[in-house]
Amino acid sequence: MKNKKIIPVLLLIVLLLGNWFTISHNVYGSSEEIAQNGLSEELLTEAVMVSVSRKNDKEELHPGNQATLLVKMSNKTDEKGQFRIYFCDGETPLPQEKEQWSSYFTKAAQSVKIDGMSSENKMPIMVKLPEKEKEETLLEIHQKIENEKIVTSYAQLEIPPEGDTEFELVVSSEEEEKAVIIPTVENQEIVYGEPVYVEWKADEGYTEDRIEGDTEMTENFSREEQEAEGENAEENLELEIDGEMSLNSESHKFRTVIPQKGGVLNLLYDFEEAQWTTVYPKRNGLATADTLPGGTVIKTVLLADPGYCIASCRILEEDSSEWKEIEECIGKERYELEIEILREDITLEIFFEKKRELTVEEETYQTSLEFIYNRDDCADVKEDNGSKNKAELQTLKDTDNRLAAVPDNVYLEVGDRISYPSQTYISHEFNISGCDGIVGPGYCMNPNKSNPPSGWYSDIRLLDETRPDYGNAYKLIMLTNYGMDLQSWGDFWFGISDQGQKKYREIYIHAIIGYLETGTLLGLNSEEQRGVINIANDVYKRANNGEVEGVLKKYRVYEIHTENAKMQNICFMTRNSKGGLSIQKKSSKPDITSNNEYYSLQGAVYGIYSDESCTKQIMTMETDHNGYAATSDDALEDGSYYVKEQTPSKGYMLDTNTYRYDIAGGGKAAENKKISSEPPKMGRIDITKTSALPEISDHNQCYDLGGAEYTIYKNQDCTEYVSKIVTDSTGCGTGDHLPLGIYYVKETKAPKGYEISQAVYTVSLTESEESITIEELNVQDYPENYSMGIHIIKTGKGKETLEVPTLEGTQFTVKYYDGFFNQDSLPDMAERIWVIEVKKDKETGKFLTELGDEYLVSQLSDKLYKNENQEAVIPYGTLTVQETKPASGYTLKGNLKDKNGKIVAVNSELYVAQVKKESGNIMLEGGNEFIAEDELIHGSIKIKKYKSDGKTPLEGAEFEIKNREGEVVQVKTTDKNGEIIFDKLYPDTYTITEKKTVEGNTLLKEPLVVQIPAKVTKEEIKENNIDESKCIYDPVEDVYYIYNYVYEITNHANFQIPMTGGEIPYEAFLFLSVGIVLVIGAVAVLMKKNDSGSQK
Repeated sequence: MKNKKIIPVLLLIVLLLGNWFTISHNVYGSSEEIAQNGLSEELLTEAVMVSVSRKNDKEELHPGNQATLLVKMSNKTDEKGQFRIYFCDGETPLPQEKEQWSSYFTKAAQSVKIDGMSSENKMPIMVKLPEKEKEETLLEIHQKIENEKIVTSYAQLEIPPEGDTEFELVVSSEEEEKAVIIPTVENQEIVYGEPVYVEWKADEGYTEDRIEGDTEMTENFSREEQEAEGENAEENLELEIDGEMSLNSESHKFRTVIPQKGGVLNLLYDFEEAQWTTVYPKRNGLATADTLPGGTVIKTVLLADPGYCIASCRILEEDSSEWKEIEECIGKERYELEIEILREDITLEIFFEKKRELTVEEETYQTSLEFIYNRDDCADVKEDNGSKNKAELQTLKDTDNRLAAVPDNVYLEVGDRISYPSQTYISHEFNISGCDGIVGPGYCMNPNKSNPPSGWYSDIRLLDETRPDYGNAYKLIMLTNYGMDLQSWGDFWFGISDQGQKKYREIYIHAIIGYLETGTLLGLNSEEQRGVINIANDVYKRANNGEVEGVLKKYRVYEIHTENAKMQNICFMTRNSKGGLSIQKKSSKPDITSNNEYYSLQGAVYGIYSDESCTKQIMTMETDHNGYAATSDDALEDGSYYVKEQTPSKGYMLDTNTYRYDIAGGGKAAENKKISSEPPKMGRIDITKTSALPEISDHNQCYDLGGAEYTIYKNQDCTEYVSKIVTDSTGCGTGDHLPLGIYYVKETKAPKGYEISQAVYTVSLTESEESITIEELNVQDYPENYSMGIHIIKTGKGKETLEVPTLEGTQFTVKYYDGFFNQDSLPDMAERIWVIEVKKDKETGKFLTELGDEYLVSQLSDKLYKNENQEAVIPYGTLTVQETKPASGYTLKGNLKDKNGKIVAVNSELYVAQVKKESGNIMLEGGNEFIAEDELIHGSIKIKKYKSDGKTPLEGAEFEIKNREGEVVQVKTTDKNGEIIFDKLYPDTYTITEKKTVEGNTLLKEPLVVQIPAKVTKEEIKENNIDESKCIYDPVEDVYYIYNYVYEITNHANFQIPMTGGEIPYEAFLFLSVGIVLVIGAVAVLMKKNDSGSQK
């Protein structure tokens, strides 16, 4: 009876244990398949790398400035990689989702250019390969048409397998521009690098205003001769004919775009006296930009150079957004096309391409075109691009500051016709005269247009002011005419071609000026064109390299602006009159001596002599309060003069230099100026610098007292700069050459690794008997450090249930090295070592650890670095982070990720990062926030199936195991030993069902419900005689985890309490004590009864 009463009690205990094992939990983690896919993405990101950054990124850029980009690319795959750098409009900030960045590729930055490219828009780049090999590959620029202009879309570089490179790319913009530069790798999918923004901002002198067609200009007028001829300025009448507007009612722009070399465009306007013009390619695309009346018919001939053919030709009308392709010209060497200007602006775009390898002679010809190909400032094109602004035109009216006077009006007389000896080009002689006595020849500037009529013109522009480089070139070529100063140069250039005749020499001068002005040529065969191009190149260089500066200064060059779309402008030259000279006395230390009562620039007396030994004095001049002294503008005849200081001004030493002046053909005294720079008497300040926290900085190679800059000011607000002191490696520095007085010293640049001090030191330098007064100054700086620490959030990897063990107790070892190292160069010994332990945050419930006293395992750790506020900090240097002890129930297998999810270390690998300063911020490389994932220990369930005798193994029984969600995890069949093993099971609640059995045997009536892991206390271990060595102990929760189970089934469940031990072989499972066997027997009996019931 007693035994019968015990049986229900045992059954109740079993049921309670079953309920304890079947508590439900939430799902967490990812499957093996997802994990493998994630690894593939990580491998892809690590296999290729592209980055772009800007050097000197704090320097503000203005239109015309250059910016240097540092580009890094690496391809560690076994296939070629396509690397690109996109130049996009940066007005709209990039979204955080990188997948959306590709939408920015369609909108390019409008004015960004890449400098240093070849004529084919290519640049050689050296790529490093394994075993120190190198290979040259080409960076190619890809352009497109956007907003009726050619813009840079992207630069592309193909890198071989296992290759990497690092190079600089210089970019510029002539306009205000905000660009975002996005680096990518584009193979099967796009991999993005971090973008960089580059912005060109307008300075004070820049204006967005463009010269509009209705800009108010001085009106040209004609005298009686013009009125008699009935000539008129360009008409702008709207004539109504049957309700339609006349085609001639207004003017329009006709632009040609030829961005690549390989051919020319020949043009002929239907003007009276108009002639064929040759247009050459321009790197920036826009080759010509003419203003033409409506109804103008333009004949064009597309002509490819030898070895090239026409690649494409298309036309864009102003009122249309689509280009009209001229497909029949593609592949041809010559094609004729007629265009009519109707009611809109028209752009003609032509591309040529190479169809074969060029001969040496053909390559030489293409090289000779570099001068014109790289020119982008022809007058018409420059104005069309908006680079001439209203402020520039206003200088024409600033008569007080003119280099030379501009006549109010001049008379243009159109003379006899002249032509090349071959008669292929015809122009006219032009004679200029006026009320100021100007007499001389004029030359055409736009030879593809009609000549202006004889008459008076009032819109006169001084090219020496508006475009001095081309003004010099025009003067030089005019002076090569017969009887002029540089006729010998003309004899060298044209001595054979002009046949010794002045009229032929003048036609060549017309051609050179027209070519330099418009970039086009008229009426020349190929050989003659090459000759003119080479001469024009030589003329431009020599006119601006100082070779004939003295000769050119004798003359001024002007432009008659006709303001008629059909008519060309005319340039002419005049000789200067008497001149003067001036001198500007300056202090060699102006920031020190200005507003100093001990110094004055006024009162210095200079003598002017006719001989170099300065014995024959002509006159004297005395400086004003600005240090400026000058003669009148017409004081001196042509010749050489010598100036020497006779009496110095207050506070300055006597200038012993002799200054030579050459006066040739007049010129203002202000233009003929020399500079006299003289030093004042000086004192000296000596600085000694030390560290305020020597524990951090002493003997640490990341810190250096050398290189600190202390600026000396004249006022306490530290705005009046005087001088600068730079310390050496011992912290000492000297500021000498200071005038006597009171100074204020402030640190303006901290040395390597230190914070800048805001203290202002007062130093008094009083006069002494010594020539130099020395004052000592002792200063201190605080070493910079990283105060944000390290933050690690700990997570498990797999399904998360209530049975998942706690993550508390995980330990990480952090090592500090006082220098900048990578993983391969780490020293054997760290400067300091800290062990930090994971704890559970009570508020958030997260498991985390930090580098601080709260998480520090003191017995395993060195002392933390502390700042002046006793806060834990990290000095500049290198840190390593490594998980060295997992929590109970976890392995060291897993990933360490940064806050963006990027894997930085796997399976307890060493993570190496540097504490350094970037873009003005002290930071831990890669960030200071991490997520550490550890894999959970897997469990297993072993089933032994016996026949009804309980001894003979049953082979062929099929069992199915499902997880808590009802998903089938595994299906297995017992082997000849009657055994199956369900292994690699994450912590979860599992249900095991016998699905099939061998004929003559019964199925298991009820499924087995098993939870992995089971938690047992130390008391339960002892009470049930469980082998403690086969369990995992968790010191945080003070429990033991059991991961491995064994079930024996003989037409009923024979349950055996499992053992644990990670990867322990199944032979190691132990049987239990006698006390537990009683429970097992109760289960066996129950299961046997149930099975028997199913057999009935």
